[in-house]
Amino acid sequence: MTPTLEVARIGDGPIEVEVLPDVGARIHRLRVDGQDLLRTPADPRRHLDDPYFWGSYPMAPWCNRVAAGRTTVAGRELDLPVTFPDGTAIHG
Repeated sequence: MTPTLEVARIGDGPIEVEVLPDVGARIHRLRVDGQDLLRTPADPRRHLDDPYFWGSYPMAPWCNRVAAGRTTVAGRELDLPVTFPDGTAIHG
């Protein structure tokens, strides 16, 4: 049986993004004014062939790790939940 992948499309105006919720919300396609900005396979199931070759993963609500879970954004101090054993707040 060939697996299927749900493709969630989000867009407004000139920007469109397609994500694959079944594989970590991997970004399958990103278009601006109809132009693809990522190398995108025609069939989303190709993402299953090599998980490191295709796609881009959003790191949300922030990327990487934040030391001690504290950061400043626009002059405002933020306390983030420390969720990783090394004492950092890790992305989403």
